[in-house]
Amino acid sequence: MPDRTGDNFRGLDRREFARTITAGCTGGVIALTTAGPVSAQAPPESAPSRPPSLTTLQLAQVITMCPGAHWDEATVEAVLNDIRGDQARSRQLSAFGLKNADEPATVFPPRTLRAGQGSGQ
Repeated sequence: MPDRTGDNFRGLDRREFARTITAGCTGGVIALTTAGPVSAQAPPESAPSRPPSLTTLQLAQVITMCPGAHWDEATVEAVLNDIRGDQARSRQLSAFGLKNADEPATVFPPRTLRAGQGSGQ
């Protein structure tokens, strides 16, 4: 194991390392901005393409993870409804502000039985 203390360490100086990284990144950016078009053929100007929605991407991920012949229109619609419900719950939970002193959701206060309550009788 090499000695990395004192004068015995002849590694790359941190400033030299930063200059090397900066030069590498800057060179890539300059090359991308000064390079000509990647392809000589321009894309058609018919309609601006929109990226797929998050729901569509999540559905595609589910179908990719569970391939098979069981994907009919009813199954796809059911999964889409589940995804939309999950997204709605996520937005609702994200909108609820928490303080730094709030306990995690896995901590529940103990439940005490009142008089007249039994264990399912």
